[in-house]
Amino acid sequence: MDCQGCGLCPEATQTVVLRVGPGGGLIHRAFDEAGIDRNELVVTNAVEHSKWAPSGSRRLHRTPSARERGACRPWLLSEIHAVAPALMVGLGATACQSLLGCGFRLSLHRHKIVKEPGGLPVVAPIQPFAVLRMTGAEQSHAFDGLVEDLPIASAAV
Repeated sequence: MDCQGCGLCPEATQTVVLRVGPGGGLIHRAFDEAGIDRNELVVTNAVEHSKWAPSGSRRLHRTPSARERGACRPWLLSEIHAVAPALMVGLGATACQSLLGCGFRLSLHRHKIVKEPGGLPVVAPIQPFAVLRMTGAEQSHAFDGLVEDLPIASAAV
C-alpha cells in the first residue's frame, strides 16, 4: 500500500519503527526484564509517519491528530488481520486511541485489559518515549511501571 492517507506523508522523512534507537532499546530492555520473549512478538506502528517540531538541534515528536490516526487505520487493521494476534499491547495513548477510539485515556485504562471493537484484548502501558523524556528517579519509576504492565499482557494470553 502506498501511504497517502494524511498530511504527514508528503513531508515524511522517516517511518516510525519502535525496534531501533533509544525507544526501541528501552522497550526491548523492558520486555527482557518482564521475562517476555521478543521472538513471540510482532511490533508495528499505529501511525506510520512521525510528526515532529524542531527544537534546536533536536526533533520533538508531536501527537498525531485523530484524522492522522484514522488515515493510518487501514494499514493497522490489515496488519492485525494478517497477524491475527491473541492480544495487543498499545504502547501509549496514541497507539491505544488508534485501537480503542478517541475516548481512551491512559490515566484511566493503564494496568487494565480493554477490549477493542473487534473483541481483541488490549493492554495499555506507558509509551517508551515518554519514559525517555523523564530524568532521574521519575524515569526509573516510569520504567519500572512499564515493566510491571507487560506481564499483564503475558498473563492474558
